[in-house]
Amino acid sequence: MTIDDSTHKALLAEKTRLAVESAFRAETNPFTIRAQLAPLILAVSSAFDIVLASLFDEVPADYSFIGDYLGEGLPPEPLLQALSVLAGLMWEGLRHLGTRRGTEALATDFFSRFHQLDTAVRAEADHTSDSRAGLAAQTAVATDLLRGRAAVQHPSTRSDRHTAYLVLVMHRESVSVENLRRAVLHTFETSDDLGILPALDADDPVLLAPAEAAFPHPNYRSGSETILNALNLKEPPVAGLALANDASRIPDAAHEARFVAQSAHGLRKPRGTYTVEDLWQELVTRQVPDLADILTKRLGMLEADDGYLLDTLRVYLSGGRYRAQTAAELHIHPNTLDYRLRKIHQLTGLNPQLPRGAATLDVALTAWTLAKHPRPATPDR
Repeated sequence: MTIDDSTHKALLAEKTRLAVESAFRAETNPFTIRAQLAPLILAVSSAFDIVLASLFDEVPADYSFIGDYLGEGLPPEPLLQALSVLAGLMWEGLRHLGTRRGTEALATDFFSRFHQLDTAVRAEADHTSDSRAGLAAQTAVATDLLRGRAAVQHPSTRSDRHTAYLVLVMHRESVSVENLRRAVLHTFETSDDLGILPALDADDPVLLAPAEAAFPHPNYRSGSETILNALNLKEPPVAGLALANDASRIPDAAHEARFVAQSAHGLRKPRGTYTVEDLWQELVTRQVPDLADILTKRLGMLEADDGYLLDTLRVYLSGGRYRAQTAAELHIHPNTLDYRLRKIHQLTGLNPQLPRGAATLDVALTAWTLAKHPRPATPDR
């Protein structure tokens, strides 16, 4: 069975869309909320296409649009009412079409499709409601833990005073809270249970997650990547990460992670997840300009001869001070590396082969890089 008159189909679609829009713009409609109109019309248009395709072309019905609509946090009642309006309008247009099976057979198939749609909307709404209740319970637990209180137990939570937690704080200007809320809700419905505990109404959204086998310490940074991958955000936020060895330390870890997120934002860092270890040197040199100037001048002694000593120092320190590895990366003999390290010691007075000298030179490299390639900082709060 086919619709030969494509113009008739297009006119019917436009008439249906306008009629539904008119019905939901009416002041007497109890579901009239202007912000909901666009997603409602989109859902109705999808329903229109799905009914026609399944009815005449025998294409399997795809009800994913229902999840998309409800995933916006919109109530199911306007959609159910709109589908009722749609059914009446579509049938008014379709019953005039000649079909080989006749009007009665067409009516049976047509209204069967809408019954299936109605059932799908109600089932998805119940599922979404359960997920939202779970989200609310998880949020209550996160709020308690962030305030240093024993979390209220709930069947959907796995909080334990002796569990280590990842604390991920996202800078408020780098992520949409509504998008984040939908993403977290989606992980509850589709992903393996990561035990995410969200606190999304804070100034900077916070996610807690048990640091279990999926993200063992000290590789807890991979845990934040697991969480963000599960959320499937369009782009990564600017986030701070800290580890709470048990639930009692969560407030301190959250303070640390929030400080890191705000510092990364203030330092104009690229989007990504940062820890204190990533930022402390840059923060220190920015906060103590006299120290930064002293250290930069120390390294100025290494700029001669195309700065090969600076390059040697950078590779040596970033590679963990491994002699063979550094020599291989620089394509030089290990004895040549030894000579260069002695030269750096001689010129700066700091021995890169000793822990204290290496640590000071590492901070000096950060100060030198900022002085030569300044990146403006923005005040935060």
